[in-house]
Amino acid sequence: MALAIIKSLAKAFVGLQDWYHIYSLDLSNAPPSGLYDQAIIPVTVGELFELAASPEIRSLRAYAAPNSQGFAWVENGQTLGGCWYWYGETYRSRRNFWPLQPDEAKLVQVSVDALSRGRGIATRLIVDSAHYMQSLGFRRLFARIWHNHGESLRAFEKAGWRRVATVVVLRPGGIGPGMRLTWPKR
Repeated sequence: MALAIIKSLAKAFVGLQDWYHIYSLDLSNAPPSGLYDQAIIPVTVGELFELAASPEIRSLRAYAAPNSQGFAWVENGQTLGGCWYWYGETYRSRRNFWPLQPDEAKLVQVSVDALSRGRGIATRLIVDSAHYMQSLGFRRLFARIWHNHGESLRAFEKAGWRRVATVVVLRPGGIGPGMRLTWPKR
């Protein structure tokens, strides 16, 4: 309750707009691959997401784009989860929240069907997709996670990712483009 009051006051007085943690994985230090029984399926278009039972999983098809790589978690013919990485021009033109080098990519979305949560599918997707991205020549991956999304924070930490920064964007009075504060600086 106290945190909710503090957030409301911060939002009202200083214009708190965004509050994210940036996580990163140096692929030269990635946890071993093949930790899980279920393999992910790499996708470049949204075909495995279109027939999913969950609207949330079906919505993952919208992340397919040039300079993207997706991954689907499929069990018994059902797509239960997925994630997408963007890089290059797709990332620069659509997000560009965190600067990327040519051999870096950002995991822009990971989702698991609500009825399948709590089984470690998100962590498995994150680990195995990272190794696939390494095989494509990427050396570092990033993710932007809302500061209080505990399930996502835990999934990335279990997958071996580490927090490298916190980014807060303030827009006092709701005017202007906002002031971006980053700790620590990259």
